[in-house]
Parts: sequence; C-alpha cells; structure tokens
Amino acid sequence: MKCSNCGTTIPEESLYCTKCGKDVHMVPDFEAELELNLSQSIDSIAAEVSNEHVAVEEEAGVHFVSMAVIVCVFGLIVAALFVGLKVWQYYSYDYQLKKAVACVGQGNFEGAQDYYRRALEIDDADVEISFALAECSLQKGNKIEYEYLLREIIYNPSCTQEQLERAYGKLIAIYRDRDEYHVINEILLDSHNEKIQNAYQTYLASPPEFNYEEGDYTKAIPLKLTSPTTGRIYYTMDGSQPSSDSLLYTAPILLEKDAVIKAIVMNEYGVFSTVVSKEYRVQIAVEEEPKVSVISGAYSVPMMIEVEKEHDKDVYYTIDGTKPTLQSSLYTDPIPMPLGKSTFCFAYVDQDGTCGKVAQRTYDLELKARITVDEAQALVVEYMLILRKIFKEDGTFKDDTTARYLYQYQYVTSIEGAGDYYVVAEIYQDESGARSETGSYYAVSTDRKECFKLLINENNNYSLVEILLDSLEEG
Repeated sequence: MKCSNCGTTIPEESLYCTKCGKDVHMVPDFEAELELNLSQSIDSIAAEVSNEHVAVEEEAGVHFVSMAVIVCVFGLIVAALFVGLKVWQYYSYDYQLKKAVACVGQGNFEGAQDYYRRALEIDDADVEISFALAECSLQKGNKIEYEYLLREIIYNPSCTQEQLERAYGKLIAIYRDRDEYHVINEILLDSHNEKIQNAYQTYLASPPEFNYEEGDYTKAIPLKLTSPTTGRIYYTMDGSQPSSDSLLYTAPILLEKDAVIKAIVMNEYGVFSTVVSKEYRVQIAVEEEPKVSVISGAYSVPMMIEVEKEHDKDVYYTIDGTKPTLQSSLYTDPIPMPLGKSTFCFAYVDQDGTCGKVAQRTYDLELKARITVDEAQALVVEYMLILRKIFKEDGTFKDDTTARYLYQYQYVTSIEGAGDYYVVAEIYQDESGARSETGSYYAVSTDRKECFKLLINENNNYSLVEILLDSLEEG
C-alpha cells in the first residue's frame, strides 16, 4: 500500500507512513458518485423512518384527542345533570317542604325556615306554610319574628275564615299576656271582619254613635248615644276632650240650646275608642204654655180644671209637679180638683218626646164637709149590702169565689142644683187580684148621708138617680 501523501510504500501491518507519518486509510475512499448514491440512500431511509414515526405519533395524538373529548362530554353531562337536579330541587315545592319538615324533625328550625321561605316563594298562596314558618320562630324563641309573621298572615288575601280566626287567636293571646289590650282593639278594628269582631267583642272599643246628625235644629232634641260594643260612654257638652272623669252617659241628653258634644267609649279593659265630636245649634221657637182655666190657690169648693188648647198638639199633664212626657196622662176632658194639696203640670208634648213650655198650677182644696171620704165609701158598701149586690163588707158576693166588688173614692164634684158630692166608683176584682172598673158610679153628699146612682153622659154632665131602699126592704 502506498502513502497517499508521499507515495512511499507502507508495510501491510503498519498503520502510518514511515516517511511522512500520515495515517493509513483502512477503508478505501468512495467514489463521488457512489458517495452521492449512498447519501441519497441514507436520506431516503431516514425519511421513511421519520415518516413512520410521524404516522405513529399522529395516530397516538388522534386517540388521545378522542379520549379527551369523551371525557369532556361525559363531564359536561354529569355537570348538566347535577345542575338540573339542583334547579329542580330549587323550584320543587314538594322538595322544599320535605326538607323543611326533615329539619324540624332534627330541631334545625333555622334551616327549616330557609326551606319554608323558599316554598313560599314558589307558592305564596299556601298560608299553612306561613303558620309553619311562624311556629319555627316561636321554637327558636324569637317572639318578635313570630308576632310579625302572624301579622303577615292576617293581611294575606289568601286566608280562609278558619285561618284568619286561628291567626287572630294566636295574636290576641300574645297581646293579652302582655296586657296590651289597646293593640288588640287596633287589630280588631282594622280587620273589618264581622265574625272576628264578634268573637272578640269584649276587647273592642268602637266609637259611639249619635242618633242625631250635627247641624241646626228649631226644637229640643233627645240625643241618644250608643255603642256597638260593650263598655261605658263618657261625654262632655262644652267641647272639651272626654275621659273617664267626664259625664257618664245613662239616658238621652235633651239638647235645648247650642252644644258641642264629644263622646268616647271605654271598654272593660280600660281601652278608649276614638273621640266622636258633633256640634248642635238649637234655636227653639218660643211656644206658649197651655192655658189652664183655674189659677193656683186655696179652694173650699170643688173645681173642674179645664185646659184651652191653641194648637193641634196633644197636652199631657202630671199631678205630682214633674215635667210631662209621652208616658204622662193625656188631657181629654175637664179634671176634678183633688182634695188636699196638688201640683199640676200641663205641656204640649211632641211625638218624639219634646216637651214645650210647662204651665204649672198648685191647688189646696179643703172642703167644709160633714161627711168624710171614708164615710162616703162605707155608705156605698152599706147600700150594696142592702141591695144584695154583695154579701159581706169585704165585697164578696158568692161563697165559692174570692172575687169581689170594691167601692173606691175618685174625686169630689159640684152638681148643679144639688150640691157637692163624692164620686165613688165600683171596681171588680177577680180571683187573681186583677182590677177593672165596671162603669157604675155612685154619688154621696158631702153634707148628709145620702147615696145616689150617678149617671155621666158624653158631655160630662151629671145626673142623680135615687136608690129606693125602702121598697126593696118591704118586698
């Protein structure tokens, strides 16, 4: 082998040129073409290997992406199901109610309220949920919230009558325990529910009612004050504010002049109603009193008292000095003056009870008589025994009955041309004790023991009929 550098022959076993020291090439140099072909071959093999590797990598990448997509889709489905479940639970009335009941069973009233509130958001017409919510507040010891929730119930338009009564009952129990009766009155008045108000009427203090509206009047008016609830009515007449120290209303107030009436009701728990105020302007026209024929004074002879009426109104009178009313005696005919002292009051009285100006007369009738009233009554009884109208002095007329005839003095009168006489009426008393006049009258002289049958015609004229006792005794 020759050295490629200096051309010197190199021994076969030597690895370098002994002359120039250049290394010996163990592999012969390739020709350029061969080297090119070899290079191309190597590049081709490398390309194939690279392509195979890329293909493997691409196949692995596609598989990874597929798995990732599946996982993502599955995750999304699970998430959607979870969200859907939560949404269903959030909008499920039954679920919320079930969870609330479970919390109550566990004593978790705070949690129960959260579920109850959500149930109400779903269905606010279910009043029973409001009751359950209020009960949870009570179990928690939160009485303020309990009261507030009950107040919400009574103003809930979805409440039935039974639910209203239950809610009011619970509220009233709260205020009663706290002696807050004025609050009870307020919520009852605000309810405008007749059944509720009737059920708790004793707690109410409704404003008083007036039977006359305020305004102008030309005659006296009997003002009546009433209250639709139990309690006392206090009032003032000068426009001042009424209280429990004011006038207590017991009877109609007769208004005969201008007045401002303010009234208030106080119930048995000391709760006052609102004040009612009314102004009355009363201008009564001056009305003449009835004209009485007999003036006041002392008399020794019987007199008939007559009244001259100038109006179509009725005249009523009393004989004890009191003011006439519709319940007093109605004047129709002349009135005999009573024996002894008497005070007559005459007045026009309207049908509404308004009494006009009173004409008062005082009399003192003292007769100069030989026969007394008792003697006159006894004489009539004696005549009836002789006539056999009665069998005994007590007036009985049969043995088998307690009924009897009684003879009572009525008045004394003068009979023209005959003198003064006591008028005695016959009265029938039945077995029960009831009495009624028979229509028979007797006249006994005030000066002598003479008894006559007395006849009175429609013009109040008297006539005497003699009782023939002698002929009866002879027969």
